[in-house]
Amino acid sequence: GGGGAVIHIENKPMSVGSYPIVIGQGGIGDVPGDVALLASITGGTTTFDGYSATGGGGASAYSNQETPSGGANSGGRGAYFDNTSGQPAPTAPSNQDAYDTVHAGFVGGHFRGASNYPSGGGAGAGENGQTPGSGSSNGGVGGDGIQIDIDGNNYFWGGGGGGAIYDNDTGNGGPGGNGGGGAGQDNAAGGAGYNAGGSSAAYTGTASDDVIGEQGNGGANTGGGGGGACYNYGPSSSYTAGNGGSGIVIIRYAI
Repeated sequence: GGGGAVIHIENKPMSVGSYPIVIGQGGIGDVPGDVALLASITGGTTTFDGYSATGGGGASAYSNQETPSGGANSGGRGAYFDNTSGQPAPTAPSNQDAYDTVHAGFVGGHFRGASNYPSGGGAGAGENGQTPGSGSSNGGVGGDGIQIDIDGNNYFWGGGGGGAIYDNDTGNGGPGGNGGGGAGQDNAAGGAGYNAGGSSAAYTGTASDDVIGEQGNGGANTGGGGGGACYNYGPSSSYTAGNGGSGIVIIRYAI
């Protein structure tokens, strides 16, 4: 899946008082369909003081038999779709005033005719997701989020999820983008961040692979996208895509 939007607000005067905050839930990795098709659901919206950071978009599945969603940054394309047509455009939030900068509007990678059918990486809040090279077996790398230093740690936020391999071949899943992006199935690392994205386990060809969680979830409170899941992997096809990471609001003020 794609990473969520990041809104950076600087030097805004604030009155003393109470401000409601809503933290958006990360998109839930889709359950298998009639033919074990796996995709992610668009993440929730995080709101504060009139600002709305929308969630990242869900990825499409094998042969696009599940429709992708746009979101702030779109998810990657599933196998057998050798182009970008039909994928909804990302819908970045609008600037609210002179104090905020919106980081969003990037596009997920897509499948490009590789013989082993890897899927594209989800877009991050700082760049597009990777499209695997022609002939590659590896899933696309999730796009990096945007790097912002708020508390002395120059973290990335809103990384895209990595794309998955097609089945139990020799390729590896795409690493998650920096900013908490989850890794695609299998054998890949999650993206760095305030909370790192989950890594994906290596394929063993045994019943131990037949579990939920072989693909990485987005890091909690990073807005990172979840990693993609394989269509036909090991003893079972009953895998779900990784969940996206929840949102966060950080307030820095002078004392």
